[in-house]
Amino acid sequence: MPGFFRLRVAPALFAGFALTLLIFAPSRGQAATEQTRQLAQSLGLTEVQVLTYRGLMLVDSTRVPAEVRPYVRVPLKGTTPLLFELRRSLDKIPPAERRLLKTLFDRPPSSVLPLSVVSPKGHFRVHYTLEGRNAVQPGYPDTVAATFEHCWEIEVDTLKFRAPPSDGGEDGPEYDIYILDISDYGYTTAEKDIPSTPRDDWVTYIVVDNDYQNPRYHTKGLNGLRVTAAHEFFHAIHFGYRSFLDEDVFYYEASGVWMEDFVYDDVNDYYQYLPSFFGKPEKPFDTYDGWHEYGLALWNKMLVRLFGRDVIRQVWEQMISGPKHSTPAIEALGQVAQRHGDTFQRLLAEFQAWNYFTGKRADPEHYYKEGAAYPLLRPTRDVLLDSSYVAQDSARSLAGVFEHFEVQKSNAFRVTFNFDTPTAWMIAVAVWNAEGEHWHQTLRPGQEADLGFLTTYTDFLIVPVNVSRQASGVSQRRRFRLEVSTRPSNYRPTFQVLDPAPNPFIPTAHGVLEWSYRLAKPVDRAFFYVLDEHGRIVAKQDLGAKGDGFHTCRWDGRNEHGQMVASGVYLLELVAGDQIGRTKVAVLR
Repeated sequence: MPGFFRLRVAPALFAGFALTLLIFAPSRGQAATEQTRQLAQSLGLTEVQVLTYRGLMLVDSTRVPAEVRPYVRVPLKGTTPLLFELRRSLDKIPPAERRLLKTLFDRPPSSVLPLSVVSPKGHFRVHYTLEGRNAVQPGYPDTVAATFEHCWEIEVDTLKFRAPPSDGGEDGPEYDIYILDISDYGYTTAEKDIPSTPRDDWVTYIVVDNDYQNPRYHTKGLNGLRVTAAHEFFHAIHFGYRSFLDEDVFYYEASGVWMEDFVYDDVNDYYQYLPSFFGKPEKPFDTYDGWHEYGLALWNKMLVRLFGRDVIRQVWEQMISGPKHSTPAIEALGQVAQRHGDTFQRLLAEFQAWNYFTGKRADPEHYYKEGAAYPLLRPTRDVLLDSSYVAQDSARSLAGVFEHFEVQKSNAFRVTFNFDTPTAWMIAVAVWNAEGEHWHQTLRPGQEADLGFLTTYTDFLIVPVNVSRQASGVSQRRRFRLEVSTRPSNYRPTFQVLDPAPNPFIPTAHGVLEWSYRLAKPVDRAFFYVLDEHGRIVAKQDLGAKGDGFHTCRWDGRNEHGQMVASGVYLLELVAGDQIGRTKVAVLR
């Protein structure tokens, strides 16, 4: 394949300026995203060639060789990052193609879109025409204007994100939306940077489709417009924080898709990305390939469920922190996690466990609210477990290996691990039995992974996750060995209480707090207490008889009289005979 494209494809468009390519081909990491670099490598082309082909797919696909088109087709929601990548690389593209691609950054003139309407609250001006290929139905511009106003109300007024920067009155003082006949959902164009601010922020405008009836669209009509407006307006907000860093494109897109579902929860356009996401869960967290990053919207859903809706804004504020005002997304996620008493590495392992509880295993109270509609995760291996199993494998940076087991004979099991670099790993464990009882935990290397007594047909998932960051241009796979075995006759599990989740706990947003614990021995009766800062009992649960191994208790944030407790720090206490464990949780109202 690579050789074919070198001989047949490259000359088709680039004959006559090979020297130009040699002079201007960008160095690795200078302007091209990882997606562009991988395409160039697989097709046997330069990064400039791939980027130019992708741009030409937007303006004149006939100039792209037919053999290449399937490989450089732009995803339905991938135009915004591609446009910015093109903008930064225009000076490396040969003059003839550069002149053609520069039209992608020009606002449609009034000769094309002569009419406009201002949105109800004056935030947007929508440009349109009633004639020609870009014509709209009467009333459609008003619908577009009202839709974007709703997005402003949620994203700026409610969630408190910064409004997009002003364009200084270009085509009117409002933010500009242009309606054209396009073949993707819509896109946000970064028009010019803002030199008066210390960060790399940009003025933008948005283009949307004139009818949302293209057969390519998963969601058509008004709902297609809605999710596009929510997604692209969030990109406009993103550019007001800072421009796309190559390594962060995945998070811009994951955030855009998350916002679609937050603003229009009943549309669910993001469902189209989930079969691929759950079908290949071993992909690295920061993959940007035209599909994975959109399914990664689930990551933000988890963060919001754990820490409340303000956490996403906190991440974006953190991304413009520091002396250079451009903290990479993963670093920002780690810094915000620390504020909430957690780490990015542990959350990455937690995410793998959440992704197990979908479809028939869904638990909308504690995991994804729409999880029953999601596909079941496709593991790396399915194992019918009788008594023991050994696996040796490796995982890429920020990725895991999914070992799924179905117990064939009731027994007590434990898991032991060996890692090439123990500090680079976290482990996710999730258990589900035929009665629907389930629990999950995250472990560090060296922590005991005792599964307790599991009955026949119990399912469980073990995911060793390589939480180390990949060095630039280096494929950093790390190796592990795991062994599942029955407990030795002389084995005794250790008593352990895990951290409660979520913490801080917001009862009105999260619904229920969950606290898991492991008993070293059976007890006839166990109790769960919630105490205030003065040691007074606020809530109490009689948990009944419990066997050894893992169990979970839950609290809805109410006292013994059914009233919601006040904000504050509370002590959680488990008493199971002489096994007593305590931890704290912050409750926010």
